[in-house]
Amino acid sequence: MRVLSPGFATYQQSINLADATATKKDIVLQVANCSPCLEVLSGPQIETLDASLTSMLTLNPLPPLKLHKRTAR
Repeated sequence: MRVLSPGFATYQQSINLADATATKKDIVLQVANCSPCLEVLSGPQIETLDASLTSMLTLNPLPPLKLHKRTAR
């Protein structure tokens, strides 16, 4: 069996097939040399289950809204 996909190294392995037998083979493709390459790095982890990590936001009051007067007829 030979597997080819752009950007990945070729995967090749011999397999034996028997008549009327289902065969499954899980494979992992390795990333080939890339140009240009993109490296993804993670930032600091954020604790989402602990309420002790809080911050205060300054709130500015909204200006009063101008309401139009309507009369019912």
